[in-house]
Amino acid sequence: MISSLSQSILNGFIEQRIISEEDRNIYEYGIEIAISYLLNFLTMITISFFMNMLIECIVFLIIFVPLKGYTGGYHAPNYIICFVISCLTVTAVLFATKYTSMQINQFILLLTMIMAGVSIYILGPIEDKNKPLTKNEYVHFRAKIKIILIIEFILAIIMNIVGLHRILFIFCSSFVITLGLSLIGYIKNRINEF
Repeated sequence: MISSLSQSILNGFIEQRIISEEDRNIYEYGIEIAISYLLNFLTMITISFFMNMLIECIVFLIIFVPLKGYTGGYHAPNYIICFVISCLTVTAVLFATKYTSMQINQFILLLTMIMAGVSIYILGPIEDKNKPLTKNEYVHFRAKIKIILIIEFILAIIMNIVGLHRILFIFCSSFVITLGLSLIGYIKNRINEF
């Protein structure tokens, strides 16, 4: 579905002379990625709308996407698996937020965030065979991870101070999920070395 939609858009761009046939492969990949991100986003927003948790979903995505983008770790082998994992992850976070966030001590959430954040920083960024990093990218991504972790932790403390404990739970969930995906990527890389 994504590939055929991408081809249709690409053919339209070529017919309209927006891009040349020689650049087809470059644009094809970019359009497929853009469509898959848009499809993921719209599905997650739809799920959160029906759960009456649109704000919580948007907060999770704002926290999670930049952190995961720079830490790397596990990457699904194709769009369908990525789509399913992404939707299940968001649904699980929203359910957990709705039904358990007020039952967990805020100190425990902050302590969990500190431990997860330190672990993310120690491990990151994690390369994937489909997404290798140059030395400069590694240094740049590592600096970005540090900045994102500090900013997000400060925001989490503010959420705790003002009494937005559900949002604090979402911050903590984002850190724990990012750490889990980093560990999976790290272990996968170590296994592939043998």
